[in-house]
Amino acid sequence: MEGPPIHALADRLSPLEGQRIQEVAGNARQPIEQLAGRAIETVRPVKKRLVIETDGPAVVFHFYMYGTYRVNERREDQPPRLSLRCEEDEFSTYNCSAKVWEPDQLANELDPTGDVLKPCFDQARALQALAAREDVVASVLLDQSVFGGVGNIIKNEALYNACVHPRTPACEIPERDRQRVLEEAISVTEAWYERGGPYPNQGGRRIYRASECPGCGADVERARVGEWDRITFWCPDCQRTSGHRRRPARPPVSDV
Repeated sequence: MEGPPIHALADRLSPLEGQRIQEVAGNARQPIEQLAGRAIETVRPVKKRLVIETDGPAVVFHFYMYGTYRVNERREDQPPRLSLRCEEDEFSTYNCSAKVWEPDQLANELDPTGDVLKPCFDQARALQALAAREDVVASVLLDQSVFGGVGNIIKNEALYNACVHPRTPACEIPERDRQRVLEEAISVTEAWYERGGPYPNQGGRRIYRASECPGCGADVERARVGEWDRITFWCPDCQRTSGHRRRPARPPVSDV
């Protein structure tokens, strides 16, 4: 689950704030019993993680690719990884990671300045990483310490909009194009969050899983690229590794 749906989930769970946890259940191999009786103080997103802070320990969820959740209901086909029944609402998670952390661990391991959707996002650090790193730009965009919240779909769309080939070493991208990659990573992420939903609708996806480039009509190429070997899509004409690159036509702002 990428950053935008995590931020949207945190918004949805804001009514939990101020409620006391009355019952804890689940198969997480964590000291979840420490959460029982605690009052929820804050529900917030950080990068791809959902953080529920209490007046004691916090619980940090990471849904990866296949995690799911239910609000005020439970799945009947499997036990929850962690379920928090509060005074008025219940939140249950499945097929995900649920870790119980102490407050100092939150401060040390979850830096909000690396979250693309946060006002405090450190754009200068992100540009510096793009300028310095020798690995392919597709890998840099998925580095959660730099572009927190950016996942595979956002990576593909941002590079397409910026006309940058995913296999280009980040340090070889011209300065103007590095700025464009940064701007597109932020823009695509923000647009997805504003639309809502667990996945971007078809109007917000241009290159990911496309067979034909929406800008020039060329056949879209695909391969597993980068350190994490994630499936990647690109237009061979609009995203050339060198030489002249055709600028793909941008969609209306409402569709981005």
